[in-house]
Amino acid sequence: MSNPIKPVMRVTPEQEQAIRDAVHRHLVHATNRACAETGISGMVFVLVGVSTFLEELSEVNATAAVDYFRALADMYDDTLSKDVRSEADARRSTAVAAIFANLDLYMAGAQGNA
Repeated sequence: MSNPIKPVMRVTPEQEQAIRDAVHRHLVHATNRACAETGISGMVFVLVGVSTFLEELSEVNATAAVDYFRALADMYDDTLSKDVRSEADARRSTAVAAIFANLDLYMAGAQGNA
């Protein structure tokens, strides 16, 4: 597994798209392998995966994990106004920052003699 406490990269839009493309490629590959291994459909794999990701993030910061998923849902809800969806993106960003802050504390462990 990669190091979860690597510094957060600040990337250009072009780099962001390249990263998204790589992640998508790996997720499609993992989906295909899991479906072949288990006999489940790709949709079932994705739904179980989303639940699993929420569980994993909740171990680090449950409130921020839930806020992140709520914000994502609002960002993609076409019935909401552009302003509400933009506010949801800000909430998503805040939740990500909180998750990373807790991850730093979680991974640091106890130090000192106190």
